[in-house]
Amino acid sequence: MPTKFQLFDLYSLRARFFPAVLALLALGGLVILFSDSILKSVPNAASFTVVFAAVGYLLANIVRHRGKTYEDSFLARTGGWQTTVLLRHGDETIDHVTKSRYHRALEDLSGMLLPTMEEENTSHEDADSAYRSATKVLIERRRGSEFSILHAENAAYGFWRNLTAIKPIALVLAILAVAIIIAALVVHGTTGASWTTFLSSMFSNRRGVEALAYEIVYIIVLLLIVSDHAVLVSARTYAEALFRTLDVGS
Repeated sequence: MPTKFQLFDLYSLRARFFPAVLALLALGGLVILFSDSILKSVPNAASFTVVFAAVGYLLANIVRHRGKTYEDSFLARTGGWQTTVLLRHGDETIDHVTKSRYHRALEDLSGMLLPTMEEENTSHEDADSAYRSATKVLIERRRGSEFSILHAENAAYGFWRNLTAIKPIALVLAILAVAIIIAALVVHGTTGASWTTFLSSMFSNRRGVEALAYEIVYIIVLLLIVSDHAVLVSARTYAEALFRTLDVGS
């Protein structure tokens, strides 16, 4: 029986498509300002659906590529994969008793010995390689549907990683939208009048003011919320969720 066609799986939808949509919301102010003209130019529903799906698929893949590129620099800045960081003896995110239990469970699962504190201090890179190798075995064993919460945390990490990766693009789009909106407000202003009258006439365009306010709020939210810190918190949450599955067996 042929499988049902699916443009996006759940992970791609959450981690790739949604960040692309949020980046495009940078142009939301222009939609507010020119909504009448945009609605008149929208093609029939079938054509719009096909174009939207094609553009969405393209943007999702662009987001994925930028996310992977960003991830390399992010890992360098934050000390590596959080699934590796949390297993290090020197990291205190997980208490030492629980960490020892996780180490033993990973050794049983992967069939390899994890480094002691002395070995970790002697060869940091070799220790990280061992942690990463054992973690890969665990990840492969946790792909089943019974670990849906873990998969949701993984998608959340992908979402924040990809959204942060395309943050510069979203900011450029938002600033461009602000420039267009301001230009439209200036055109709307009364010429040949005093400065006060000119500003008053400019901002009498309610839709233009709403569009400008939208863009300003969008930029502020993007600057305050989307950051390396959000990605780090999400990565750590996923790592902790992954290791908690060791308590339910292999």
